[in-house]
Amino acid sequence: MGILDNLSAHKVPGTRELIETCGAQLLYLPPYSSDLNLIEKALSKFKKFLRDAKAQTQEALDQAVTDVLKTITPRKRRRLVPALRIRDTATVVSL
Repeated sequence: MGILDNLSAHKVPGTRELIETCGAQLLYLPPYSSDLNLIEKALSKFKKFLRDAKAQTQEALDQAVTDVLKTITPRKRRRLVPALRIRDTATVVSL
């Protein structure tokens, strides 16, 4: 699943098609509001974890992403799903 903000660079022609070709679903975050602070905090922690991992290969990056996703508890997932406004929660809950 690809989750992007509304930066114009994320909406260039072909972005959605490229992501969906890989079998992933693309979701854009709604326009900024204070309701998204939970998401911003989660993404900030996610990015810090990845920076700290200092992955130098694709395999190391894949492992770092796997490791950080395992830190998302069921309670945190339940809080994130409504904030992301995702209808099909199976993808998020199965992380």
